[in-house]
Amino acid sequence: MLKTVSRQDERSDKKKLPIRKNVKKALKEYLRDYKGHGERRLFPSSEPRKQPLGD
Repeated sequence: MLKTVSRQDERSDKKKLPIRKNVKKALKEYLRDYKGHGERRLFPSSEPRKQPLGD
């Protein structure tokens, strides 16, 4: 017989599965590196950028 799953059961199942600390830490480091302060942006702008002329 198939068990029907209610929304409340789904929510309680999600609470039982916490995100691991190392995953949170890795995500924080990634977002800090790509916040837009460096060469690469997290969300590139749609407008074209002018490339600086180099030798």
